[in-house]
Amino acid sequence: MDRNSIKWRIQRWHGLLLLVLVTIMTIGFFLYERSRLREKLTAELSYTVGALIPRLIPPGGGRRGGEKAAPRRDHDRLGRANIADFLFDPKVYYAAWRRDRSVIDMSANAPAGLAYPEGFPLAETVVRERDGYLEAVHVVPSNRSLLVGFPLEAFEASMWAFGLKLSAVSGILMFFGIGVGWRLLDRETSKIAEMADAAGRIAHGNPSERILASNAGTELVELAEVLNETFGRLERSFEQQARFTADASHELRTPLTAILTRCQLTLSKDREPEKYREALSDTLDAAQQMRKIVESLLELTRMDSGESLLDLTKRDLAGVVVDTVKLLEPLRESRNIEIETAMERFEILIDFSKIQQVCINVLANALKFSPPGSKVNISVSKTGHEARLVIADEGCGIPEKDLPYLFDRFYQTNDSHRRSEKGTGLGLAIAKAIVVAHGGSIQASNRVSGGAVFRVTLPCDPRKAGS
Repeated sequence: MDRNSIKWRIQRWHGLLLLVLVTIMTIGFFLYERSRLREKLTAELSYTVGALIPRLIPPGGGRRGGEKAAPRRDHDRLGRANIADFLFDPKVYYAAWRRDRSVIDMSANAPAGLAYPEGFPLAETVVRERDGYLEAVHVVPSNRSLLVGFPLEAFEASMWAFGLKLSAVSGILMFFGIGVGWRLLDRETSKIAEMADAAGRIAHGNPSERILASNAGTELVELAEVLNETFGRLERSFEQQARFTADASHELRTPLTAILTRCQLTLSKDREPEKYREALSDTLDAAQQMRKIVESLLELTRMDSGESLLDLTKRDLAGVVVDTVKLLEPLRESRNIEIETAMERFEILIDFSKIQQVCINVLANALKFSPPGSKVNISVSKTGHEARLVIADEGCGIPEKDLPYLFDRFYQTNDSHRRSEKGTGLGLAIAKAIVVAHGGSIQASNRVSGGAVFRVTLPCDPRKAGS
């Protein structure tokens, strides 16, 4: 397994963090428990001293000066067995002295050389640490003293054993946490691996496949959705590219075939000068058709790559439409079509030449596909921060199945009437690219009364629309 993978790096950090936390908690708990047990030991020693005072050195039990002490009389009243009942641990030792420093009683396990405690206040229990022992000392007003002690070596040994057990438990918990973390991390990263495998299959020839991440976490689901959307756009782009290449080849092959066929036929035998001129004229028409296709392709390429920058100036949109109508006047007259206009006058920021190209492409289509003697209606209006151009004809309309693809490159309807009109199949695609570059939209639909309607919407200021 790759130790530089995200899984291993997360696991290393997780293990290190877990080790630090468990170590801090173990040390903290150990120190707390040690302090608590030390305080408990101190309290038990003090309590034991208090319990043994009335039995070994009663405050009023001192003898007068000159009196001889009755050997072991104090102890004889109680007995060692009864004193042991007050000791909380077999390792606890005690000793009692008279005011003359003579021993009243001393346990067998008392340390050697244990002497009368000097310098302690009367009627007060004081706990001291001495030479590895913890001792509680009490001196009664008659200067008799009682000492109860416990060897710290035994206390430290018990704490050492407790520390080993605590460390073992902490180690088990840490390894358990690492194991659980590894299992959870393995389950989550396996979903990333599945997504990577699916992305690899998509990249190696299966563009229709999609990443499934419905059972993954929210972040992975969002990532899968973004990737699926990206793959979808790529798939559509590949399809459009393939269709574009095929259509471009077909559209260029048609005039090229016409040129080759016409030239071969003309050169097959000697002909009259008039026939040569006719052949050259047909060849010129086919070459011009090819030039139109090539120029349109170059224009679309520039629009797609962003190389075709907009030269924005303030223009009267109605004036642009009027100029377009004048340019297409010969086509209008040849088809005997009436143009009716309803236009508001206002200025917007546009690239004049490109928007005029949009108007030419759309209006030319309306004139071509309108029956002689019909009308084409053009309206220009402003709503809020948007300008609207509507061109409606009274022609045969557009088949409903063709409407979604009308602005695709080289797309031409199979309608016999529309196919009879020659075109490159790129005019509406270029018009859409120009309108979109301005931050607007273009739509096509059919009129209820018959004919097609093209609606162009443009922002009054493309710079604000773009921001």
